[in-house]
Amino acid sequence: MKIRKRIIFKKGYVFVVIFSLFIAIFYPLYYRFYLTTDLSKETFSKLIFHGLLMLFTALIPGLLMVRWYYKMKNK
Repeated sequence: MKIRKRIIFKKGYVFVVIFSLFIAIFYPLYYRFYLTTDLSKETFSKLIFHGLLMLFTALIPGLLMVRWYYKMKNK
C-alpha cells in the first residue's frame, strides 16, 4: 500500500503570494481613485494591466527571497 505525500506549501510562500495579490489589487485602485485627477483617461484595461504589472513585480522577487531564505535555513 503506497502512502501518498500531500503537497504542503511552506508559510513563507503563502504569505508572499497573499501580499503580492494585496498589492496587485489595491495599489492600482489607490492610484486610480486618489492620485489621478482625470479619470476619463483611465480605462478598465489599463487598470488590469497595472494590476498584473504590480503582481509580477511583487511576486517574483518575493518568491526568490523566500526560496533563498529556506535554502539558507536548511544548511
